[in-house]
Amino acid sequence: MNQRIPWNLIKECLEQVISLDHQKQLDEWLASDEHRALFNEIQSLWLSLMESGSKPSTDIDQLWKTMNKRTSRKDVYSRRLFIQFSAAAAAVSLILLISTSFYLVKKWRDAQTITQTFSCVYGKTQVQLPDGSDVWLNSKTKLVYSFTPSKNERRVSLLGEALFHVAKDANRPFIVSNSGINVLVHGTTFDVKARDDDKDVLVTLIEGSVTVSSSISKTKIVPGEMALCSKSEGRIHVRDVQAADASFWAKESVTFDHNNIRQVVETLSKWYGISIAVSAKVPLDQAYTFTVRNESVEEILRLLMEDHAIQYRRIDDKNFFVSNK
Repeated sequence: MNQRIPWNLIKECLEQVISLDHQKQLDEWLASDEHRALFNEIQSLWLSLMESGSKPSTDIDQLWKTMNKRTSRKDVYSRRLFIQFSAAAAAVSLILLISTSFYLVKKWRDAQTITQTFSCVYGKTQVQLPDGSDVWLNSKTKLVYSFTPSKNERRVSLLGEALFHVAKDANRPFIVSNSGINVLVHGTTFDVKARDDDKDVLVTLIEGSVTVSSSISKTKIVPGEMALCSKSEGRIHVRDVQAADASFWAKESVTFDHNNIRQVVETLSKWYGISIAVSAKVPLDQAYTFTVRNESVEEILRLLMEDHAIQYRRIDDKNFFVSNK
């Protein structure tokens, strides 16, 4: 990492007072996977300290300044050094917590719920929640993590699609909610699809077990099952599925090796969560070899059509049609 850490921007972001201009600067810095990993660690530490009962104050501000001063001495980020800083921060915060009056601690614990928002506009992104859970966010997805220090639960609201790898904590259940549908879990891997334009919330279990509930129904599903939860009626239906298909979109890349056009579009449909139909007249004698990472579906389709006698037509945001030229 050849760029110094923008502590001021990170601090403004965590305190939710960052301006649009500063957010743009921070987003440019976060484009690096290495920078994103560091930000996730800082974010987790920050929220964990608040969740434990520590009150952000000028002492915490001084901690930021101290970390910034020490880190600025080197242009190369050292993960080992940051872990030392994290340990030091935790120790300092513990001392502050012990020395803070009972009145201030009680006032903090009785305060309104604190929230942290994560979003993905295009493509997909991976985030780590303060409790250590890893979440993949699909495109056009917003996730809000919230907690009240006096409550023993972890709760997120989801709009879009996300793949959860939940950190186990028997004392604090993890709850995902959308449109009156709740998914309760202690530690497991599952996919939730809850978009505004869908009539159902879809919960697919990959590992572990979860309980899906609404105002009128509750059911427990096992790996390989999907719960279809009606937003309007609250009814829940369960069916068997290929669980691997539900998490396929969250893979970091997908590689094609001498696949014909039908095989390619079938995989791309799963990857992007769309439908790509192919005309029966399109020949299957052309083999394709390539890897997809962060490209949009239309970028890939344009490349596929570039040197071959086929074309594609976009019907709407979720449907495409491939035919001969």
